[in-house]
Amino acid sequence: MVSSSLPLAKTSNRYWSILLTIYYLFEGIVLFFIPESWKHKDVNGQTVLITGAGSGLGQLMAIRFAKLGCKVIVWDVSSDGMDKTVQMFREHKLDTSKIFCYKVNLCDRNSIYETAKRVKDDVGIVDILINNAGVVTGKNLLDIPDEKIQMTFDGHIVTVASVAGNLAGCSMSDYHASKFANVGFDMSLRMELSQAGLHGIHTSIVKPYFITTGMFSGVHTPMVAFLTPEYVVERMVSGILANTEEIIIPYYFLYFFWLMVIMPAKCLVTMGDFLGSYEFMAHFQGRQGQTTKNNNNEMNNNTIKSKKIH
Repeated sequence: MVSSSLPLAKTSNRYWSILLTIYYLFEGIVLFFIPESWKHKDVNGQTVLITGAGSGLGQLMAIRFAKLGCKVIVWDVSSDGMDKTVQMFREHKLDTSKIFCYKVNLCDRNSIYETAKRVKDDVGIVDILINNAGVVTGKNLLDIPDEKIQMTFDGHIVTVASVAGNLAGCSMSDYHASKFANVGFDMSLRMELSQAGLHGIHTSIVKPYFITTGMFSGVHTPMVAFLTPEYVVERMVSGILANTEEIIIPYYFLYFFWLMVIMPAKCLVTMGDFLGSYEFMAHFQGRQGQTTKNNNNEMNNNTIKSKKIH
Protein backbone atom coordinates (compact mmCIF):
# COMPACT_ATOMS: atom_id res chain seq x y z
CA MET A 1 0.00 0.00 0.00
CA VAL A 2 1.19 3.51 -0.81
CA SER A 3 -0.01 4.96 2.49
CA SER A 4 1.90 2.37 4.54
CA SER A 5 5.18 3.41 2.90
CA LEU A 6 4.75 7.12 3.72
CA PRO A 7 5.26 8.81 7.10
CA LEU A 8 1.82 10.17 8.02
CA ALA A 9 1.58 13.43 9.96
CA LYS A 10 0.15 13.53 13.48
CA THR A 11 -1.82 16.33 15.14
CA SER A 12 0.61 19.23 15.58
CA ASN A 13 0.72 22.07 18.10
CA ARG A 14 -2.79 23.51 18.05
CA TYR A 15 -1.62 27.08 18.75
CA TRP A 16 0.64 26.83 15.71
CA SER A 17 -2.32 25.58 13.67
CA ILE A 18 -4.36 28.63 14.72
CA LEU A 19 -1.53 30.98 13.72
CA LEU A 20 -1.23 29.26 10.33
CA THR A 21 -5.00 29.52 9.84
CA ILE A 22 -4.87 33.29 10.46
CA TYR A 23 -1.90 33.61 8.10
CA TYR A 24 -3.69 31.70 5.34
CA LEU A 25 -6.78 33.90 5.79
CA PHE A 26 -4.72 37.03 5.15
CA GLU A 27 -2.89 35.29 2.31
CA GLY A 28 -6.21 34.42 0.69
CA ILE A 29 -7.38 38.03 0.94
CA VAL A 30 -4.21 39.29 -0.76
CA LEU A 31 -4.31 36.63 -3.49
CA PHE A 32 -7.96 37.45 -4.19
CA PHE A 33 -6.87 40.80 -5.67
CA ILE A 34 -4.06 39.34 -7.81
CA PRO A 35 -5.13 38.49 -11.41
CA GLU A 36 -5.33 34.74 -11.91
CA SER A 37 -3.23 34.89 -15.07
CA TRP A 38 -0.28 36.22 -13.02
CA LYS A 39 -0.28 32.97 -11.05
CA HIS A 40 -0.21 30.59 -14.04
CA LYS A 41 2.37 27.80 -13.99
CA ASP A 42 4.20 26.50 -17.07
CA VAL A 43 2.85 23.09 -18.17
CA ASN A 44 4.74 22.88 -21.46
CA GLY A 45 6.03 19.32 -21.92
CA GLN A 46 3.86 17.88 -19.14
CA THR A 47 1.48 14.95 -19.56
CA VAL A 48 -2.26 15.40 -18.97
CA LEU A 49 -4.72 12.51 -18.61
CA ILE A 50 -8.37 13.45 -19.18
CA THR A 51 -11.17 10.96 -18.58
CA GLY A 52 -14.27 11.34 -20.74
CA ALA A 53 -12.33 13.30 -23.37
CA GLY A 54 -14.27 11.77 -26.25
CA SER A 55 -16.94 14.47 -26.08
CA GLY A 56 -17.98 17.81 -24.63
CA LEU A 57 -15.76 19.53 -22.08
CA GLY A 58 -13.20 16.74 -22.21
CA GLN A 59 -12.54 17.32 -25.91
CA LEU A 60 -12.19 21.06 -25.45
CA MET A 61 -9.81 20.58 -22.52
CA ALA A 62 -7.70 18.19 -24.61
CA ILE A 63 -7.38 20.84 -27.32
CA ARG A 64 -6.58 23.57 -24.79
CA PHE A 65 -3.82 21.64 -23.03
CA ALA A 66 -2.33 20.52 -26.35
CA LYS A 67 -2.05 24.18 -27.34
CA LEU A 68 -0.14 24.74 -24.10
CA GLY A 69 2.44 22.17 -25.21
CA CYS A 70 1.20 19.17 -23.22
CA LYS A 71 1.02 15.53 -24.20
CA VAL A 72 -2.63 14.52 -23.87
CA ILE A 73 -3.90 11.09 -22.82
CA VAL A 74 -7.56 10.46 -23.60
CA TRP A 75 -9.63 7.88 -21.72
CA ASP A 76 -13.13 7.22 -22.99
CA VAL A 77 -15.54 4.34 -23.51
CA SER A 78 -16.38 5.57 -27.04
CA SER A 79 -13.90 4.85 -29.83
CA ASP A 80 -15.89 7.10 -32.17
CA GLY A 81 -15.66 9.93 -29.66
CA MET A 82 -11.89 9.57 -29.37
CA ASP A 83 -11.58 9.48 -33.16
CA LYS A 84 -13.45 12.78 -33.23
CA THR A 85 -11.03 14.22 -30.66
CA VAL A 86 -8.08 13.23 -32.85
CA GLN A 87 -9.84 14.80 -35.84
CA MET A 88 -10.24 18.02 -33.84
CA PHE A 89 -6.48 17.97 -33.24
CA ARG A 90 -5.95 17.86 -37.00
CA GLU A 91 -8.44 20.67 -37.58
CA HIS A 92 -6.55 22.84 -35.07
CA LYS A 93 -3.23 21.85 -36.72
CA LEU A 94 -1.97 20.22 -33.51
CA ASP A 95 0.63 17.46 -33.38
CA THR A 96 -1.35 14.19 -33.32
CA SER A 97 1.75 12.33 -32.11
CA LYS A 98 1.13 13.98 -28.73
CA ILE A 99 -2.35 12.52 -28.22
CA PHE A 100 -2.75 8.99 -26.86
CA CYS A 101 -6.22 7.40 -26.88
CA TYR A 102 -7.26 4.46 -24.71
CA LYS A 103 -10.67 2.85 -24.69
CA VAL A 104 -11.49 2.12 -21.07
CA ASN A 105 -14.62 1.31 -19.09
CA LEU A 106 -14.41 3.56 -16.04
CA CYS A 107 -16.99 1.40 -14.27
CA ASP A 108 -14.62 -1.58 -14.42
CA ARG A 109 -11.80 -1.34 -11.88
CA ASN A 110 -9.71 -4.01 -13.61
CA SER A 111 -10.01 -2.13 -16.90
CA ILE A 112 -8.75 1.03 -15.18
CA TYR A 113 -5.76 -0.77 -13.64
CA GLU A 114 -4.82 -2.46 -16.92
CA THR A 115 -5.10 0.79 -18.86
CA ALA A 116 -3.09 2.68 -16.22
CA LYS A 117 -0.26 0.16 -16.63
CA ARG A 118 -0.37 0.58 -20.42
CA VAL A 119 -0.22 4.36 -20.03
CA LYS A 120 2.79 4.07 -17.73
CA ASP A 121 4.58 1.80 -20.22
CA ASP A 122 3.60 3.77 -23.35
CA VAL A 123 3.73 7.38 -22.18
CA GLY A 124 5.21 7.55 -18.68
CA ILE A 125 4.19 9.35 -15.53
CA VAL A 126 1.08 11.57 -15.59
CA ASP A 127 1.54 15.13 -14.31
CA ILE A 128 -2.08 16.31 -14.38
CA LEU A 129 -5.10 14.02 -13.91
CA ILE A 130 -8.53 15.45 -14.76
CA ASN A 131 -11.44 13.34 -13.51
CA ASN A 132 -13.90 14.70 -16.03
CA ALA A 133 -16.01 11.53 -16.30
CA GLY A 134 -16.99 11.73 -12.64
CA VAL A 135 -16.14 8.15 -11.64
CA VAL A 136 -14.15 7.23 -8.53
CA THR A 137 -12.66 3.88 -7.52
CA GLY A 138 -14.34 3.75 -4.11
CA LYS A 139 -11.04 3.42 -2.28
CA ASN A 140 -8.82 5.78 -0.35
CA LEU A 141 -6.43 7.01 -3.05
CA LEU A 142 -3.39 6.36 -0.85
CA ASP A 143 -4.53 2.78 -0.17
CA ILE A 144 -4.46 1.64 -3.79
CA PRO A 145 -1.74 -1.06 -4.05
CA ASP A 146 1.69 0.00 -5.32
CA GLU A 147 1.56 -2.49 -8.19
CA LYS A 148 -1.72 -0.99 -9.41
CA ILE A 149 -0.88 2.70 -9.46
CA GLN A 150 2.25 4.80 -9.04
CA MET A 151 1.86 8.17 -7.39
CA THR A 152 4.16 11.03 -8.27
CA PHE A 153 5.36 13.63 -5.80
CA ASP A 154 4.69 16.56 -8.09
CA GLY A 155 1.39 16.71 -9.92
CA HIS A 156 -2.19 17.93 -10.07
CA ILE A 157 -5.48 16.07 -9.57
CA VAL A 158 -8.61 17.79 -10.88
CA THR A 159 -12.17 16.68 -10.07
CA VAL A 160 -14.98 18.08 -12.22
CA ALA A 161 -18.09 18.50 -10.07
CA SER A 162 -20.76 21.23 -10.23
CA VAL A 163 -22.34 24.03 -8.21
CA ALA A 164 -24.87 21.25 -7.56
CA GLY A 165 -22.26 19.93 -5.12
CA ASN A 166 -23.15 22.83 -2.79
CA LEU A 167 -26.66 23.85 -3.82
CA ALA A 168 -29.85 21.80 -4.23
CA GLY A 169 -32.89 21.80 -6.49
CA CYS A 170 -35.96 19.69 -7.16
CA SER A 171 -36.00 16.55 -9.36
CA MET A 172 -32.20 16.25 -9.17
CA SER A 173 -31.60 14.31 -5.96
CA ASP A 174 -29.44 11.62 -7.60
CA TYR A 175 -27.40 14.21 -9.51
CA HIS A 176 -26.89 16.33 -6.40
CA ALA A 177 -25.83 13.26 -4.40
CA SER A 178 -23.09 12.43 -6.91
CA LYS A 179 -21.81 16.03 -7.00
CA PHE A 180 -21.81 16.36 -3.20
CA ALA A 181 -19.76 13.15 -3.23
CA ASN A 182 -17.29 14.74 -5.68
CA VAL A 183 -16.82 17.70 -3.35
CA GLY A 184 -16.35 15.44 -0.32
CA PHE A 185 -13.86 13.28 -2.22
CA ASP A 186 -11.75 16.32 -3.14
CA MET A 187 -11.74 17.63 0.44
CA SER A 188 -10.76 14.23 1.83
CA LEU A 189 -8.08 13.75 -0.83
CA ARG A 190 -6.55 17.14 -0.01
CA MET A 191 -6.36 16.19 3.68
CA GLU A 192 -4.81 12.80 2.90
CA LEU A 193 -2.15 14.33 0.67
CA SER A 194 -1.29 16.85 3.40
CA GLN A 195 -1.15 14.09 6.02
CA ALA A 196 1.27 12.14 3.83
CA GLY A 197 3.45 15.23 3.27
CA LEU A 198 2.80 15.19 -0.49
CA HIS A 199 2.66 18.98 -0.75
CA GLY A 200 3.83 18.92 -4.37
CA ILE A 201 0.55 17.33 -5.48
CA HIS A 202 -2.15 19.97 -5.97
CA THR A 203 -5.88 19.32 -6.14
CA SER A 204 -8.65 21.35 -7.75
CA ILE A 205 -12.42 20.94 -7.58
CA VAL A 206 -14.33 22.49 -10.50
CA LYS A 207 -17.90 23.68 -9.87
CA PRO A 208 -19.58 24.98 -13.04
CA TYR A 209 -23.21 26.01 -13.43
CA PHE A 210 -25.45 24.53 -16.17
CA ILE A 211 -23.60 24.21 -19.49
CA THR A 212 -25.07 24.12 -22.99
CA THR A 213 -23.82 20.61 -23.76
CA GLY A 214 -27.28 19.02 -24.08
CA MET A 215 -27.21 17.18 -20.77
CA PHE A 216 -29.82 19.58 -19.37
CA SER A 217 -31.74 20.24 -22.57
CA GLY A 218 -35.19 21.63 -21.81
CA VAL A 219 -34.20 23.11 -18.45
CA HIS A 220 -35.23 26.73 -17.93
CA THR A 221 -33.29 28.89 -15.47
CA PRO A 222 -34.97 32.30 -15.10
CA MET A 223 -32.33 33.95 -12.89
CA VAL A 224 -28.92 32.76 -14.16
CA ALA A 225 -27.98 32.14 -17.80
CA PHE A 226 -26.45 28.89 -19.09
CA LEU A 227 -22.70 28.82 -19.77
CA THR A 228 -20.97 27.95 -23.03
CA PRO A 229 -18.55 24.99 -22.95
CA GLU A 230 -15.78 27.21 -24.35
CA TYR A 231 -16.14 29.70 -21.49
CA VAL A 232 -16.16 26.93 -18.87
CA VAL A 233 -13.05 25.26 -20.29
CA GLU A 234 -11.19 28.59 -20.44
CA ARG A 235 -11.99 29.23 -16.76
CA MET A 236 -11.11 25.66 -15.79
CA VAL A 237 -7.73 25.66 -17.50
CA SER A 238 -6.88 29.09 -16.09
CA GLY A 239 -7.71 27.87 -12.59
CA ILE A 240 -5.67 24.69 -13.02
CA LEU A 241 -2.65 26.67 -14.24
CA ALA A 242 -2.93 28.89 -11.14
CA ASN A 243 -3.25 25.86 -8.79
CA THR A 244 -6.63 27.17 -7.64
CA GLU A 245 -8.18 24.75 -5.15
CA GLU A 246 -11.83 25.65 -5.87
CA ILE A 247 -12.82 26.79 -9.37
CA ILE A 248 -16.38 28.15 -9.23
CA ILE A 249 -17.96 29.09 -12.57
CA PRO A 250 -19.34 31.74 -12.58
CA TYR A 251 -17.37 33.05 -9.60
CA TYR A 252 -20.31 34.89 -7.97
CA PHE A 253 -21.85 31.57 -6.92
CA LEU A 254 -19.29 31.72 -4.12
CA TYR A 255 -21.52 34.33 -2.47
CA PHE A 256 -24.48 31.92 -2.60
CA PHE A 257 -22.31 29.33 -0.85
CA TRP A 258 -21.44 31.84 1.88
CA LEU A 259 -25.13 32.71 2.36
CA MET A 260 -25.95 29.03 2.83
CA VAL A 261 -23.63 28.91 5.84
CA ILE A 262 -25.22 31.83 7.69
CA MET A 263 -28.90 31.54 6.67
CA PRO A 264 -31.46 29.41 8.56
CA ALA A 265 -32.61 26.24 6.78
CA LYS A 266 -36.06 27.73 6.09
CA CYS A 267 -34.42 30.61 4.24
CA LEU A 268 -32.63 28.15 1.95
CA VAL A 269 -35.99 26.77 0.83
CA THR A 270 -37.52 30.19 0.14
CA MET A 271 -34.34 31.34 -1.60
CA GLY A 272 -34.50 28.23 -3.79
CA ASP A 273 -38.08 29.12 -4.67
CA PHE A 274 -36.98 32.66 -5.59
CA LEU A 275 -34.28 31.28 -7.91
CA GLY A 276 -36.82 29.01 -9.63
CA SER A 277 -35.50 25.67 -8.38
CA TYR A 278 -39.04 24.31 -7.91
CA GLU A 279 -39.80 24.30 -11.63
CA PHE A 280 -36.63 24.64 -13.71
CA MET A 281 -36.60 20.87 -14.35
CA ALA A 282 -40.28 20.78 -15.36
CA HIS A 283 -39.52 20.48 -19.10
CA PHE A 284 -36.28 18.54 -18.78
CA GLN A 285 -35.48 16.44 -21.88
CA GLY A 286 -31.77 15.65 -21.61
CA ARG A 287 -29.63 14.48 -24.52
CA GLN A 288 -32.17 11.96 -25.84
CA GLY A 289 -34.93 14.51 -26.23
CA GLN A 290 -32.71 17.22 -27.62
CA THR A 291 -33.53 18.61 -31.08
CA THR A 292 -31.88 21.18 -33.28
CA LYS A 293 -34.62 23.65 -32.43
CA ASN A 294 -34.07 23.18 -28.71
CA ASN A 295 -30.36 23.67 -29.22
CA ASN A 296 -30.91 26.97 -31.01
CA ASN A 297 -33.31 28.19 -28.32
CA GLU A 298 -30.83 27.34 -25.58
CA MET A 299 -28.01 29.14 -27.34
CA ASN A 300 -30.16 32.23 -27.99
CA ASN A 301 -31.90 32.50 -24.62
CA ASN A 302 -29.68 30.85 -22.03
CA THR A 303 -26.11 31.58 -23.10
CA ILE A 304 -23.55 34.04 -21.85
CA LYS A 305 -20.64 34.91 -24.07
CA SER A 306 -17.20 33.57 -23.36
CA LYS A 307 -15.07 36.11 -21.57
CA LYS A 308 -11.37 36.66 -21.92
CA ILE A 309 -9.52 35.74 -18.76
CA HIS A 310 -7.31 38.54 -17.44
